[in-house]
Amino acid sequence: MIIEWVVEPHLGRYAPPNGSDVPDMPRALAAVELRGLRRVGRAALIYAGLVIWMAVPFDSQVSH
Repeated sequence: MIIEWVVEPHLGRYAPPNGSDVPDMPRALAAVELRGLRRVGRAALIYAGLVIWMAVPFDSQVSH
């Protein structure tokens, strides 16, 4: 997404040289890949929540 939104508008779309064997990138993700990305996202949120929970002192105003 960064490439499409930031880099490509400034540098232009990449056009491989004639005669090169560069395969096109697939646009759609498989169902297995989407399920894996969802699981990783949930795990990252749980991990971030645990880190924040451990960083807040128990006797602070935030934890009450």
